[in-house]
Amino acid sequence: MLDASPIFIFYKDKKNNFVRVNKIFAESMGMSQNELEGKSIWEIYPREVAEKYWKDDNEVISSGNPKLNIIEDIKTSHGIRHERTDKFPYKNSQGKIIGIIGFVQDITELVINEEKINVKTALLEHIASHDPLLTEIPNRYTFKKTASLTFESAKRYNRKLAILLIDIDKFKWINDQYGHATGDIVLEVTASLISKSIRKSDLLARIGGDEFGLILAEIKSIDDAGIVANNIVKLFNNPLDINGTLISCSVSIGIACYPSGGIDDVDMLLKQADIAMYKVKEKGRNGFEFFSKETFIEYNKKQGLEFELINAMKSNRFYLVYQPIVDMRNNKIVGLETLLRMTKSPMFGAIDPYLIELEIAESMTESNSSDKYIESWLKNFKELNLKLSIDHFGTGCSCLSKLGGLPIHTVKIDGGHPQHREQ
Repeated sequence: MLDASPIFIFYKDKKNNFVRVNKIFAESMGMSQNELEGKSIWEIYPREVAEKYWKDDNEVISSGNPKLNIIEDIKTSHGIRHERTDKFPYKNSQGKIIGIIGFVQDITELVINEEKINVKTALLEHIASHDPLLTEIPNRYTFKKTASLTFESAKRYNRKLAILLIDIDKFKWINDQYGHATGDIVLEVTASLISKSIRKSDLLARIGGDEFGLILAEIKSIDDAGIVANNIVKLFNNPLDINGTLISCSVSIGIACYPSGGIDDVDMLLKQADIAMYKVKEKGRNGFEFFSKETFIEYNKKQGLEFELINAMKSNRFYLVYQPIVDMRNNKIVGLETLLRMTKSPMFGAIDPYLIELEIAESMTESNSSDKYIESWLKNFKELNLKLSIDHFGTGCSCLSKLGGLPIHTVKIDGGHPQHREQ
């Protein structure tokens, strides 16, 4: 009956000699039953293995309790065999322990299957938590989860924390100009450059198409976040060499820090970093900005204005006003400027007019933002037969010579300049 069992079965006396074994167990040892029975573990196994078996056996015999789920890796001529052994005290008819009886199950196939499942599970977890197609850094899910855990830890232990949102400037233009394959490489290079510039304890993640998030945990000072941001901005001072093509690239970084006034939620901290990042965009890109109360007030005002404009459209509160355009040489009316006005807003009062002719700010023609991207953008409007005018010219730092290469139809000189000239 023992020989019919698919499980290895053995009986050893208190001196660790095999008294009885079944056929399958003897064959696993490369012996017959007669050859194995009567031999001691010291004659069969290497010393370190025999010592382990001797220790396990004596523990069962001395305690009178079984020892279960002993997992072992056995080296054989066919490779590693994984075994699970259960050992029980063996008693005679008087109830005296005279040895042990063991049951050994070959679990090699089970272990191999579990390893395959574990590898597959680990792969799926990696895919779920990382950006597997491009940068191989954590993704938005991991970023949000880590940000939440880090924020709670900072609250509990009174630590400082900074979150940086990093956006690649003009990335759409890079994709349009050089192709999406090149744009993908720009993302890879950006992730690599930033990863090499931060601490191992910091977490960099790709959280959007061209946006990255950076968590700086346990910083000593809020100023440290500014130093890190400045170093990242400097990484892009020189053009990126993408397969032999030099591509000018820059980043805009918004920074939000904890602790700061009234923040008790990681989502609000992320929102603050986002607001600060778009403030950098408004100022001309290629830099970083800390979130501040002033930035928040300005953001809320713009959000309120957008909401008011949407409501005005729904309630049909817009109307047209025409202003004459006068030729100063002969004081004759040579045209009309059409203005789109909105009835008085209960929130903002009178809203500045919106022109049918598109106006751009003078700052867009200044050196910090007058580049191929701006020129391309303006020329696209010209191709649509839209006229462009510069409003309040003279309040900034640009000059007439810079306007020659731009498709500008009208220049509106700021009203204060003629008055100052007369004075």
